[in-house]
Amino acid sequence: MLLATYANAQQFFIKGGLGYDFPQAGQSFSGYGPYNGSITTNNNNSTTYDYKNNSSFAAGLQGNIGLGYMFTEHVGLEMDLIAGLASKKYNNAQYVDTGSGSSYTSSINANTPILLAPQLVLETGGTKFNFYARGGLVLPLYAHFKEVDNQVSTQAGSGTFYDTYTSDVKTGFSLGFTGAMGIQYYLNENVCFWGEVNLLSMSLPVIESDLTDFTENGVSYYSQISSSQPTVTKYSKSFSSINGTNQNVNNNNQLILPSYSIPFSSVGIHAGIMYRFPKSSRSSGRSHTSARQTRGGRPQ
Repeated sequence: MLLATYANAQQFFIKGGLGYDFPQAGQSFSGYGPYNGSITTNNNNSTTYDYKNNSSFAAGLQGNIGLGYMFTEHVGLEMDLIAGLASKKYNNAQYVDTGSGSSYTSSINANTPILLAPQLVLETGGTKFNFYARGGLVLPLYAHFKEVDNQVSTQAGSGTFYDTYTSDVKTGFSLGFTGAMGIQYYLNENVCFWGEVNLLSMSLPVIESDLTDFTENGVSYYSQISSSQPTVTKYSKSFSSINGTNQNVNNNNQLILPSYSIPFSSVGIHAGIMYRFPKSSRSSGRSHTSARQTRGGRPQ
């Protein structure tokens, strides 16, 4: 009988790259004001609303590193670590009074979010140009946001006050999805450049906001304000409000507000370099040749 062998395309690879992401299917309003826009109270007591395009806090410069394994020439698995290196900052003016000069403006941006993305990889198996597609889940490992609120108010006989509140906004776990289509160009058997268009779909629930600093006219008063009023805000889907407002204070002196989600979906264009380790081969037979033998041991 003929005993044949086969070589498996089992192969590890590592990759790294950079790219820029744009908002995709995001939101424009958080429930407390626009992410990117303004609400202005005019002298005639009318209100002007000006919302910009949909927002996504995954937008901006991103970097990623990945490790993968090809089980065959066409099918493999990949694990990517994605980091927001320079996330887009959104500015809004939730309240501007053109008559008194009072205003309440804020800015918010993601503070170097880190995501983990296990994915299935499909490839055409080309030796010079290789087309691929991948898709899988996204798990947020770290997703905090920096929010800076600025309030300008004028009091008769006291002048104008410029207050700045800085907060660390924390989010809870939320499962997302990602996918990409791209092309690889091989410089040699192991090294290639790659470029792709990818998609991220996810939103993150806000669970807590911690006040980290408070200044008035350039002077920090955080130690004074932290001893007199709540500096931690919890966001909940179930609580009872007090005094006809949409807020409460729990037994730990923490402010309770209705929860909302932060948009984190994007479309990106990324490029980078990949190194494929030498392929491993194994034999399914005992020999690379075959021969029929007689009882005397000599081949016929």
